[in-house]
Amino acid sequence: MSTFSISDEIIFAVNLVNSTIQTIKSLLQSKLLIPEKLEPPSFRWAQSMKYIFIEIKTSATFNSPGFADILSFEYHSGKELFNITIDAYQDEKLIRYNLKLEFYKRIVPEWIIVSNSSAGKIFVNITKSYPSNWKRLLKSEDKPNNMVIWWELKAKYEEEIRMAAIHKKRQKETENYVPKSRRNKTEEEEEKREKIEGIFQ
Repeated sequence: MSTFSISDEIIFAVNLVNSTIQTIKSLLQSKLLIPEKLEPPSFRWAQSMKYIFIEIKTSATFNSPGFADILSFEYHSGKELFNITIDAYQDEKLIRYNLKLEFYKRIVPEWIIVSNSSAGKIFVNITKSYPSNWKRLLKSEDKPNNMVIWWELKAKYEEEIRMAAIHKKRQKETENYVPKSRRNKTEEEEEKREKIEGIFQ
């Protein structure tokens, strides 16, 4: 004999309705919702000799909490440009973030890697066009309010950058080095030229 009662049917129906509502809600969040506003996200950055590392956070400042659910992101890039749009959802609000960066030097756009790093954050790995220590991240000397240094990664690659600077300095000194024998000969030639010029003055 079945023990399935009317109350069980009601519970089943309620669960089915709730499940359907959640499905519809997810579709609305990802496809149909219109963002309430467009915001610039906060981000931090660091560099090695070969790469630029950027972590984007869906919040106005990097120290404040980010939106937990990133629904989607889309990015475009050029030789000196990176542009990303992020849709984030929390507390029944959809907010669209946009970050546009014009870099200090050239990058390799084909080798950019973009991925979700943690709740409300996106990690971007950018390859420089050639190994170097960038003076700053952006072409403009003005520092945007939503940008901070990624101190942990900066400390990690400080030694690599320092050693590269030492190597570059030594290489330049080697290129400019003139052997003593050649230097003496050059000085003798210069003295002879000055004597000849003195005769005809």
